[in-house]
Amino acid sequence: MKTMETYKGSGEYVEAYEQQDITALRHVFMRAAGMWMEEWVNQGQKDYGTCTGGKGLQIWVRRPRKRSPDLVTVVRAPGVQGNLAAADSMTPALEYLKQNVTYATYYDGWMD
Repeated sequence: MKTMETYKGSGEYVEAYEQQDITALRHVFMRAAGMWMEEWVNQGQKDYGTCTGGKGLQIWVRRPRKRSPDLVTVVRAPGVQGNLAAADSMTPALEYLKQNVTYATYYDGWMD
């Protein structure tokens, strides 16, 4: 991990994961994805809300030769189109991810 400024001049610093960190945490991401799918199934596999693409859980990542980190989706939402159904079922996965990384957030995706 490396401490980096989110955007030049922002004054906001975050802990950004590097490629070797991502590789070491792959099992955590897979477990979180399984937890999210399990919760969505337990809620009845509902599909409601706005159709969005790219929903998932994100962490800060430092890519090679970049001066600023990016928020990168490391856990994708279950195969549901509706953003509300995904948001309603992501809590266990997000909490698990937060226990294993320094920062994680839910990304609602973009409207399709």
